[in-house]
Amino acid sequence: MALVAQVFSKVKPYCSNCNASFDEGTFRCPDCGAVLIDGVPMKEDESVHLDLAKANLARMRGSLDEAQDVLLGTLRRFPSNLAAHQMLGEISYEAGRFSQAVEWFELALDLDPRNESVRRRLDDAKIRLSSVQEKDVPKAPINTQNARKWLGTGTIVLVCVVAAIAFLAGRQTDGKGIKNLQKMFIADKLEAPTKPAASEVEPLPTETVEPKTTTAQPDVAPQEVTVRRVGAQEDETLTQIVGQRSSRGTNLVSCLYDHRSHSITLTFAVNATEPGRRIGAELARAALDYSQECQLVVLRGIRNGSLSWIADAPRTNFEALTRDGWPGGDSGTEWVNTLLTNEWFKNKAASSTEPAFGGSAQ
Repeated sequence: MALVAQVFSKVKPYCSNCNASFDEGTFRCPDCGAVLIDGVPMKEDESVHLDLAKANLARMRGSLDEAQDVLLGTLRRFPSNLAAHQMLGEISYEAGRFSQAVEWFELALDLDPRNESVRRRLDDAKIRLSSVQEKDVPKAPINTQNARKWLGTGTIVLVCVVAAIAFLAGRQTDGKGIKNLQKMFIADKLEAPTKPAASEVEPLPTETVEPKTTTAQPDVAPQEVTVRRVGAQEDETLTQIVGQRSSRGTNLVSCLYDHRSHSITLTFAVNATEPGRRIGAELARAALDYSQECQLVVLRGIRNGSLSWIADAPRTNFEALTRDGWPGGDSGTEWVNTLLTNEWFKNKAASSTEPAFGGSAQ
């Protein structure tokens, strides 16, 4: 019995996940990499949560490569983990590797085809990838062979024409062509100019100098100044994305992101019959839904080429509506008054409860 006990005491524990043996006190399985607690592999949810937390911490510190290595190790053990695929896509997007971001988001969408959050991030990565590819398209080189060919041909023709003229001039003057050419083109330049006689020089007329009086000059109208309109690439991309996310994208004019206050200034235009406040609220909702860092959307409504309305859409109101539900649904109007605050109207309506902006139906 003592011999049997001694034999079993030398047997190493093994991983129930892959049946690989390991030494006492080992934290991870040497074969499959599963996290071990008292020699027992943790369940997928427990070990993945630890890896995701570690990767997210490295990502917040700016160590994107470290976070990527942690997540790749997670996928080697659990290839079907959706959160790891999605976080790898976010890391690639932040690093500017939009092609890899598209691949990771597509793999995540294959695991969960109904995940709208992943689908939106995939669309954003494709838009950024297409904008980068358009910049990198090389320009076609200019073909200078034809230009050189025509230049050489023109030079030869010019030499032939000059030789023919010289030959004809020599024959018509019986061998005196060179002298005649000298008379025609050179002799008149070699003649020295003669000075006029003193008697021929006319005296200069004298003028009486009168004092000048200064008169007030009329006001000159200022000249028109041409203003250069140059937009940042990230603002143009943000405008394009917000316009695609909202059914009111055709009304959108521009989106300008302020990194200091984490706010977006959103400008849109409406005609006299369109519901201006409702359109502005829908555009602000799309901007806040896309940019998680944005804390405030400042809305500027334009009607007939003039600024007619300004309002704020803070993230706190957006998150409250998302948590408690949007009154009336997407087609309702009650949530508009909840989302918008600090409104300014250029022209007030006759009714104090119904401000006039972009039509009477708000």
